[in-house]
Amino acid sequence: MNCQLQTWTIETENDDEFVKKIEDTHIIDQFIIGKKQKHLKPTGKYEKIYYSSAIGTWTVDTKKTKFSYIEKYAYDNAMFHFKRLNINFDENKHFIQFWIKNIKECHPKSLHVDFYTDYETKTKDDIFFSTVTYFDDNDLPTVFTDLTENDALEKKDFSYLKKICFSFPRRLKHAFFLGKKYFHGHWKVMENRNEYANRTIFVLKIWDETKPDFIDYFDNDLHGLEEEYEKNGPPIIKFVSSPENKYIYLKDNSMINTNLILGLIGPEIDPKICYPFGDLILKNDYHKHDTFIFEVNPDKYVEPVVSYKNYYLYTILIILLIGVIYYLYKIPAIIMFLYNSIVTRNNEDISISFLTPL
Repeated sequence: MNCQLQTWTIETENDDEFVKKIEDTHIIDQFIIGKKQKHLKPTGKYEKIYYSSAIGTWTVDTKKTKFSYIEKYAYDNAMFHFKRLNINFDENKHFIQFWIKNIKECHPKSLHVDFYTDYETKTKDDIFFSTVTYFDDNDLPTVFTDLTENDALEKKDFSYLKKICFSFPRRLKHAFFLGKKYFHGHWKVMENRNEYANRTIFVLKIWDETKPDFIDYFDNDLHGLEEEYEKNGPPIIKFVSSPENKYIYLKDNSMINTNLILGLIGPEIDPKICYPFGDLILKNDYHKHDTFIFEVNPDKYVEPVVSYKNYYLYTILIILLIGVIYYLYKIPAIIMFLYNSIVTRNNEDISISFLTPL
């Protein structure tokens, strides 16, 4: 996809301990955010969205020599991708923003881009990427698209879009994508799945050239974190390649079209717009794969194979039921003979009789 979506699985020395530290930080965060919301008010200097970010997220002070556990994870996370992208990290130029949240509901709020207009990238490198790490298995996926903000504002026909992706949360699954440019967001795709299960995620964004001054550095003392890790010490995480994505090819634009995009980004949000994709996902190795990419490609489209295994079973059961009813009402003597030859008590035959319908 154009958004360069890639996924990995994170490995640590102790996965349970790693998850617990992230979740504990989130609990403290909720307390801190609650207090800030009560005592702080927007000053008018920033838009409402900036104020929301200021009290809900943090940046890493990369000029420190030692980090807390959560800072070390954010730093190692970012360094893995800088190295992979062959980019030299500059602590005076690149800034790491992160936050943790737990979604226990799936009401759609439209898709979005990870970008603030007043803080547009100014360097030629145009370095800006996003990552998300999941800490629970969940049926509420992140939706990734190839739709840009310019497309959304300027075009009224989105039939040129050929792909859409649904990335389902799995414990310690990690995803990289260009969140600055392409629309994405969580969305319900399965009508009858639990929408209130835990969905804890760690989101990281890289800023280029301009530090978001409305976001504070992470405060170790405020969070009561005493552990310290050398910034340039060994990473506390390891990235392992994930299984291949599951591609589902479509023969036309009947599912990926203008109505779909408008239902995802507005102005009128349609909460059920992705249910057809969920139906196909459940029929295409949902328990084997966790990332599904739908692509309009008539050349690769294959007519779905209908499994008749269940139909055979139902047919046999129906035939047996008809047979039983037929013998019960038409030839009771056979049933009497079979019953009396099988069921005995005290070595005495037990006879039964049937009412013959008039």
